[in-house]
Order: sequence, then structure tokens, then C-alpha cells
Amino acid sequence: MKFGIDVPTCLSGMAYPVPFATADEVIRIALEAEALGFHEVAGNDHLSTQRFVREAWSVPPDYFEPLMMLATIAAKTSVVRLATGILVLPMREPVLLAKQVATLDQISGGRVTLAVAAGGYRDEFEAVAPDLADASRTLLMAEGIAALRILFGQRRSNYEGRYRRFCDVESYPKPVQSPLPIFSGGNAKGAIRRAGEHCQGWLPAKLGPDEIASGRDEVAKFARAAGRDPAEVTIGLQTVVCLARLLRKHVSAWSGRHSSCSGPPCGTP
Repeated sequence: MKFGIDVPTCLSGMAYPVPFATADEVIRIALEAEALGFHEVAGNDHLSTQRFVREAWSVPPDYFEPLMMLATIAAKTSVVRLATGILVLPMREPVLLAKQVATLDQISGGRVTLAVAAGGYRDEFEAVAPDLADASRTLLMAEGIAALRILFGQRRSNYEGRYRRFCDVESYPKPVQSPLPIFSGGNAKGAIRRAGEHCQGWLPAKLGPDEIASGRDEVAKFARAAGRDPAEVTIGLQTVVCLARLLRKHVSAWSGRHSSCSGPPCGTP
């Protein structure tokens, strides 16, 4: 079992108050995580403030772009892995994203894990991609993962999907890792299916042991149906750990800030 930690790239206003961490503080947390022996640091992704956060706070939160933040962290670390946890793939154009991720993998010496998901806030997606407001985010996920695999693996890349298309793209350098690990983030059946069929890992959020076991079995079922070895698919978990002297008071505060999220805090020490 390996442990990672989320750095607060885009957590202000949700997990934490506004304002919360400066850019320098986010980097310092990552450096401390490496010094303490954590396997991975991960940054989440928002391009625009969600409606519920705007309504809850009088000032906008600082949302730091995760790939740029991870590139800065890469230059200051040597062994800790660098992950997105998660990156909202439907909001990202695949050719540019492939270039960014491959560059990050080169900068870091092959330490990148790309966890992607559809995103939890439809209003944010429609704000930044109004031309795709009526699009299926499930199909955008499938096309995005397929496009990234082609761009990472082929010298000259072509792709023709319903929403994503490009022609004769030659994008170098390629990632150091081959394949670069892509994790499917999310708890829904579609995320589990993508993990089993196409990805190197499944990254759900705030699930209990029974739900994880059930999801793992589903991942294995989809992997076998796709002709893959289920052992090749890593199972991860995003959860929240709160350390406080007054448990009831702080659980109440946590619940208030996470009223839009599913699932309770997972247990006590």
C-alpha cells in the first residue's frame, strides 16, 4: 500500500476556507510531503469557480492550474510522484494536454500519473466550454483518453471523433513512461468501466471498504472482458483525513463545507 497527499491547488472554498494557501505554500506542502516519504502528491483541477462556491464565499478562491504547479514541484523534488487528482478531461483539448503532460513527464524524469474524470460541476463545464454545453461528457471522456493514447504512442497522429479531431499531428517529446499511467477517476459505473477497459488505475473518492471491494470486482470484470489482466489495474482511493482535538466540532465544520459532496468522513483513528 502506498500513500499520497493532495496539495491544495483548487481546494479553497470547498475543503478549506477562502483564502487558504498561496502558490508558495502549495509548493512547500509538496516538498514536505516528499521529505516525509509520501509516494505521491496530487493536485485537483478547476478552471472556473463553481456556482455553489460563489454563493458560499464573498471573495473568489485562488485555483492554481495543476499541471503548471506540478511542473514547479517537479523542478524542486526528485522522487515523489506527481499526479492529477483529478484533471477534468472534458474541459481540456487533447493535443495541448498531451504536449503538457509529456513535457511534465520529461521534466520530472518519468514521475507523472494522469488521473482524469468527467468533473462534478456541470455549470463549470458549460462556463468554460459553451460550444460543448450539450455534449456528452461520457463520450468526451472516451474520446479524450483515446486521443491521448494515440498522441503519446504514435509518431504522426490522427483522430476523428464526434467532438475531438486532429490530423497529422507530430508531437514530441513523448512521455518518458510508456505507457504513461492514466487513471479513471470517479465512483460511477462509467468510470469503473473505463478503468477496466482502458486505464492503468481506478481512483474513486470517499468510499468505504465494501464499496471499494465491489468496485474492484467490477473493474476486474471489465478488464477481463477487454482481454486485459485485472492485476494491471491499480486501485486507488481519494479520502479525507481530519486531525483535530475536538472531533464533533471539526466534523461539523467539515460537513458544512462539504454539503455538496457525497459520502461522510471515513472513520476515526
